[in-house]
Amino acid sequence: MRILSPKNQAKLNDERIAKLKDNVAYSLELDQLDSEIWNKFYQYTELDSGCWEWQGAISSGRYGHMWCVDKNVYAHRISYALHYGPIPEGMLVLHKCDNTKCVNPDHLFLGTHQDNMDDCVNKRRIAHGSKNGQSKLNEEQVLEIKKELADSKDWHVVKTLAKKYGVHNTTIYKIRNGSTWSHIVYKGVDFNGKGQQG
Repeated sequence: MRILSPKNQAKLNDERIAKLKDNVAYSLELDQLDSEIWNKFYQYTELDSGCWEWQGAISSGRYGHMWCVDKNVYAHRISYALHYGPIPEGMLVLHKCDNTKCVNPDHLFLGTHQDNMDDCVNKRRIAHGSKNGQSKLNEEQVLEIKKELADSKDWHVVKTLAKKYGVHNTTIYKIRNGSTWSHIVYKGVDFNGKGQQG
């Protein structure tokens, strides 16, 4: 982080404020914001070449936030709006860097809730398998279920397995069709009735 004299810091902040007022930020009306708020924003932003770490308040979800126009606003949303303009209604500001404290506009992009979930899954940030706190099964049980599904020709096997493992029939169906526990493979068997996976 570069260190500026108070006079140069004030000049830099004034330049940023002038730039900011040229933009309109989603639900924030920038013309209502005084320079004190924007000075505060940059005061709590540690600028460097990589992630700009938010140095102000941090939410329980590990996101930076600040009080702005009578409400708490995520710091990364403020940063995006300041640098790129309005955030369309219903859109989220996502992190390329996966650092929730980062407010570097180069690390931010817009996306839907589904985009955010897909990003989490693709980057393996969502607990799956037995690491998911809601899971009633573990990897060994799922492997055994997949073995029994592969070995059985009886269509009642789903109900039998559900009862045996204390789960709903739907859980077994989801294991069979690969919508859950797809990371557990039993001898390459594709349970959608296509035989061996290639």
